[in-house]
Amino acid sequence: MPNTAIAPELLTAYLTTRYTVQATPPFVVMAGQANPELNRWMARHCCHSAAYITACNPYSQPLDDTANAVRQRQLVQWIEARGLPYAQGTGESSDGSWKPEPSYLVGGVSLQDAQTLGQQLAQNALIWCEENAFARLILLR
Repeated sequence: MPNTAIAPELLTAYLTTRYTVQATPPFVVMAGQANPELNRWMARHCCHSAAYITACNPYSQPLDDTANAVRQRQLVQWIEARGLPYAQGTGESSDGSWKPEPSYLVGGVSLQDAQTLGQQLAQNALIWCEENAFARLILLR
């Protein structure tokens, strides 16, 4: 187990979550797996990297829909201010134990910027992909 403040059961949940991207066609990203659809999405948007991130439920503590929507709008403003390509997504637990969480796939963001953003959004982790479209879980705490 990595040295982290994140509970082991949350780590397991993050590793088994289905991160669906609402692209055309939609596709699913999963930690620890390469994904040809993600690779095509990145190529189509001329990106060498991408991060899958949410602003919802800081440190995995549930907020109401209104609070999460405000946080997501702030995330979109951050993405759009930098002119980065993005697609909406939804993180869904593999066992259905929590409500699907709105998220975004953001292309062209550096790992350092993605980590900084995730920490500013009080997130435990994010998914990171480079040109090979291999999705890695990046822990932020």
